[in-house]
Amino acid sequence: MYKEQINLINYIIHNYIRTEFKDIDDIKPDNLSFFLIPVFKAYENGNINYITFTNISEVLKVYFIEKYGEDYPNSNYPEFNDSDPRSIGIAAIEYMNDVGVYFMFPEDIPQFINFLNTSPGNEEEAHKIINKYTEKFVYSERLEEARNRGYIGSS
Repeated sequence: MYKEQINLINYIIHNYIRTEFKDIDDIKPDNLSFFLIPVFKAYENGNINYITFTNISEVLKVYFIEKYGEDYPNSNYPEFNDSDPRSIGIAAIEYMNDVGVYFMFPEDIPQFINFLNTSPGNEEEAHKIINKYTEKFVYSERLEEARNRGYIGSS
């Protein structure tokens, strides 16, 4: 992993997280949701911008591939079924990262905070709720809104 990528995560940890996380190596599938909640709140509050928000998800994906790839030979990436608590954080970084579909905006964040705060035993229902929420996203409308907000350039 590149030093700049690690520095981005460590910057986020030191400026927005300030809990059990001291550096990127402290982030695991088991505590990913806990790590992401302040990241989502920082984006919602305008403390980090859209590009930084999506870059965080990309760095986390690369980090998890490098750290856990051998444990998941079919995908080189942690995979969990929807009933597994670890699936919540992994799904959240997929939503953050899937720019071409979701273009997550600050007003979407409360739904994702609720998702990240899923109580043990309610993971499958939480996935259904967030999937239903994101099903309403219309790519062309989200793309236009992302352009209007200056998140991406026009093509």
